[in-house]
Amino acid sequence: MSLGVRHPQYNLLKSALPKTNFDSQTSIVHDLVTEDAVKVFTHAYSNFFRAVPVTDFAFVGSKHQYEKALRNLSELMNLKLEIKQVNRRNAYGHTIPTSIRRLESYLWQEYEIVGDYL
Repeated sequence: MSLGVRHPQYNLLKSALPKTNFDSQTSIVHDLVTEDAVKVFTHAYSNFFRAVPVTDFAFVGSKHQYEKALRNLSELMNLKLEIKQVNRRNAYGHTIPTSIRRLESYLWQEYEIVGDYL
């Protein structure tokens, strides 16, 4: 949100979460999930798969089988794909704070849709 108060998503969050401390990403995420005030952010999978069932998709790149799935995709496409860890939260990179990890129970409907594919 480098644009600050001029950014449209900042304005949306500020109006939907008037009591939130916007100095911390953790507080924004916490309030966004617990208040459930902006469903377009917290129910992305539910919204997307309402029109097309999740069973109609083939997922490649599960965080648990990322390298194997990427190799399979490379073979299927006859294309050499490089294995990267960009924006991936794991033991080698950033970890999700415990306070945020505890919020998963608020998003159970989302995890129910895609949990098998993570």
